[in-house]
Amino acid sequence: MAKNEFSCAQCGAPVAVWGRNKSDAARRARWHQAEGHLCETCEAARRAAEHAAENAASAAANAAATLPELTGTEKQIAWAETLRQKMLARAHEYAPLMDILRDVHYMRTRQGVEEIIALRAAMDEAAKNIPERGRYHALASADNLMRAVESAARYQKFLEIMARETRASWWINHRDAEIREMVKSLKTEIDAEQASVAAQQMPAEQAAVVEAAQAEALLKPAVAPKSTQIAEITLVGDQLRVSFAEKREDFRLIMRAMMFVWDKSARIWVRSLGITTGDPVDRQAETAHRIVAAGFMARLYDVAARARAISGEFQPEQTRWITKTGDGWCMISWAKQDDFYAPAKRILGARYMDGHIYVPPGSILEVIDFAEEYGFSVSPGVQKMLDAHRAALAAGAVIADPKRGPEPVRIEDAPIPPKLVPDADGEVDPALRESV
Repeated sequence: MAKNEFSCAQCGAPVAVWGRNKSDAARRARWHQAEGHLCETCEAARRAAEHAAENAASAAANAAATLPELTGTEKQIAWAETLRQKMLARAHEYAPLMDILRDVHYMRTRQGVEEIIALRAAMDEAAKNIPERGRYHALASADNLMRAVESAARYQKFLEIMARETRASWWINHRDAEIREMVKSLKTEIDAEQASVAAQQMPAEQAAVVEAAQAEALLKPAVAPKSTQIAEITLVGDQLRVSFAEKREDFRLIMRAMMFVWDKSARIWVRSLGITTGDPVDRQAETAHRIVAAGFMARLYDVAARARAISGEFQPEQTRWITKTGDGWCMISWAKQDDFYAPAKRILGARYMDGHIYVPPGSILEVIDFAEEYGFSVSPGVQKMLDAHRAALAAGAVIADPKRGPEPVRIEDAPIPPKLVPDADGEVDPALRESV
């Protein structure tokens, strides 16, 4: 390596340049000199001056846009002014797409071909103004953003809340975050303001009625609740739903223990009810009872279910079931906290697959004995299998006097052939002589 120098274009201080050899180092030095490059000190000062000018311009633009003043240290505020201007501009670029993507799954809900073509054209036009890595990335980002924010109205509320944010630290902490991450960080504020807007738009008389109904439906634990949020329990068709705004691990474990699953699009806990889940009123009551017992508040509008939840007089869910499969076999299933693998596997013809034991229809009587011994319930389909099997046994023809085959001959009972003893004179018996 060879060394050469050029003079700083501002202060004239010598700046070292390195090259592969003397001629290469000299060539690099001439190039830096011709380009007017600066030394590290002058370059740092230049960048600081540019940042200060940019921050001052951003502060002036923010003031002109009537944005509130930021709070924090002087240096944080100077930096956050520029970050706020850029981040707000980037967030507003997605607003036209949010107006188009009013339904997260719009392609599924709108069946008209012409409407779909018009929507795609509108999206393409709106995406042109978004400086992303190509059209596809912009549309994908918009779709993910809609899934996070849930509606165009909520996105507008997010923009309003974001513009009112005065913490310089918030802007600095989110400077590299995607917009959907900023939406999630402000979700509590968005929910609160949306609820406030809905209450303001509602007539006073109706709001009082709603408030009274909500107060009546509220169930609380005896001690101070773990959260100020309320788990609202509803039954829509055959789907039991639980809405809870706060993200908590202890609440998630309660839901999973009751076999609820998280619906990302609707942002609620859901569970489908059927034959094996019992009375829907009991399931509502048990869900509310378990939530309150865990230290959370719940809201349940079903009068009968609420009464059972308060008294505890509901039928606990049966988690041990024997049901009929599509190919006529019996499926034995139980909850995760139980383990009946060993006794179920001993049933004749039993097979294990996907966490269940499958038994052929010929072993239905053994299956019923197993159910009675271990407290399993059987579905109507299995009960019909049992009835049909018993009817077939009862209707079968009886052979009163079955014919028997010949008795097997035992070695000890077989006749013993006589022992051959030669004549005393040594002559061969004429009957044994060969004829010539």
